[in-house]
This record gives sequence, C-alpha cells and structure tokens, in this order.
Amino acid sequence: MADQPLPHLRKSINASKKKLVDMLVDRRKNIEKLLAGFADNSKLASSGAVRDAMFKELVAEYDLLQADIEKWAGDVGKTASKEFFEKAKHDMKASGDVVSKLEKKHVKGYVNELVPKYAPGIAATQTTKMLASDIRQLRSAVVETFRMAKISGWTARKRQMMLRDSVTKMAGGKLNSWQFIDKSGKKWNNGNYFNMLNRTTVANVSRNAYTDALVDNGHDLATIEGGGDPCPACSAWRGVVVSLSGANSKFPSMADAEAGGVFHPNCVCTPEYVDADVDKKLIDEQAKSPNPAVPDKEAWNEYAKGIQSDKKARVGISSTPEALKVDKKLDKKLKAAI
Repeated sequence: MADQPLPHLRKSINASKKKLVDMLVDRRKNIEKLLAGFADNSKLASSGAVRDAMFKELVAEYDLLQADIEKWAGDVGKTASKEFFEKAKHDMKASGDVVSKLEKKHVKGYVNELVPKYAPGIAATQTTKMLASDIRQLRSAVVETFRMAKISGWTARKRQMMLRDSVTKMAGGKLNSWQFIDKSGKKWNNGNYFNMLNRTTVANVSRNAYTDALVDNGHDLATIEGGGDPCPACSAWRGVVVSLSGANSKFPSMADAEAGGVFHPNCVCTPEYVDADVDKKLIDEQAKSPNPAVPDKEAWNEYAKGIQSDKKARVGISSTPEALKVDKKLDKKLKAAI
C-alpha cells in the first residue's frame, strides 16, 4: 500500500501558496504606490487627463498581475507534476515495479491547461472584477468630491484636498478589492478566490500527474483518498477502488467519481496506488460493487450544520446540486469561496 497522499499534497499547497501570497503582496503594494503618487498630484481634481492617466496605469498594473498569476500557474504545473510523479514512482517502486520517466508531453499538457495560449488566463475573470472594483471606487470618490464641492461651494484647493484624502485612504489599504490579504501577507482570508485557486490548481495538477504516472506504467486501479472533514460526496467515495482509464468494468471510473462530486474546487482528495498483490483482498471485495450512493438532502443538511456550528471547519465545495440547496447561509458561503 502506498503512503498517504495528503501530507505530500499539503506540502505542495503550502509551498505554492507562499509564492502566490508574495506575488499578490508585491502587486498590491505597487497599486497602492501608484494611487499614492496620483493622490499627491496637484492636478488630480482639476484635470480629467490626469485622472484618465491614473485609470490607464491601474489597468496596466492589473495586466501585470494577470501575467504574474500565469507565471505562477506555469510554475505550479511544472513543480507539482514532478513532485507527484516522484511520489507515484516511490509508491510503485515499493512494490518492486520498474518505473518509466515522466513524459514531457504530460508536463506540457498541465501547463497549457493552466495557461492556454488562445484563451483567458486562469484568473482573468477575478482580476477583471478587481480592476472594475478599483475603478468604480475611485470614480465614486471623484463624483462624490465634485458633488460635495458644488453643494458646499468648495474652492478648487478644498476640492483637491478632499479628493487627495479619499485616494490616499485607498492607497493606504482601503481598496475593497484587496481586503482578502494585508500588506504583509499575514492576514489571508481563507475563503477568498486566490486561496481556492491555489488549492485547486495544485490538487488538480498533482492528481493528474500521479494518475498519468500510474497509467503510463500499466497500473489502472487506485483508491480515492483524502483527509480533513470531507463533504458528503467525497466521504461516499473515500477508500473506493476506481479504474483510472475507465476500461475495467469491474470498478467505477475516475470519471464516475468526478460525476459523483469528488475533485470539486478546494478538494484535497487524490488517487492512491493499490498493489495487485498486497491489496488483493480490497480489490476482490470491491470488484463488481455498485457505485457509491449519491448523498441525499439529509446528509448535506447535517454537513451544513457542522459547518455552521464550528467556525474552524473547512468548507467543502461540491458541484452537486444538493450541496447548493441545503440552505441560504451555506449557499452563500459556498458561492463566496468560488
């Protein structure tokens, strides 16, 4: 039997998270520095051209953020795939197998999937929302300043001072789009998009690399393993033997597991190598067994209660309809995380 995959996955997730956090913190500082510079511009309130330049430079910063994320994603594709190929190699060698090398085509495929050449980048939608939020917040400050200036009869100097104060506050950490992480990176909202992106990206690459390594070396069977507090869908599939290729009709396929809700965003479930000899009893016991039952509404209700009663509980996010119909509070938490 292979060693447990979760510690390896957690190690990869934490290492990747540090790189992502460092990158986000640097970009946040650059954006705030940009705004601080425009706040000190004596023509900010009087010149539309200056304000347009501020918005244009802000767009450029978010283009750089997207490029940062794509580089990070490419690095994840290379690093995580190699790490989990090595884990698969270790697991198979423990059973005396001769293991082939990691196929370069696989690594290239993982990277291309994360950073496609002719499609929006992996976080393009999120960064676009953040940019729109920043511009909306800045424009609201401009509109409110001019409105108050007209009502109160402010001088041009007073108007400039009030707009400068508003933009300075944003440059000091009051941008709504960046509230999920502080300037040092120490405060990190675990429910935010980038945290989910990190966990899901690392988990997906790791899982695919591990699976491809097994299949390339003639191993079609694995169990679904994980840790923590699994959602009902993952819990139903925990320990189940699956056919990675789907060619072995005696066992459910990996595709069946995914259709059952496993490997959802934030999921840390992974396939684990089973040895034909060492795990023969487990394999024989599960041969021809029906697929695990789909969790009912009661199971999701109980899971939701557990989340609501324990703030430290890890929120499981499932693609199954039942997970999103439990109640409005859970639905809100789940949607906020993705």
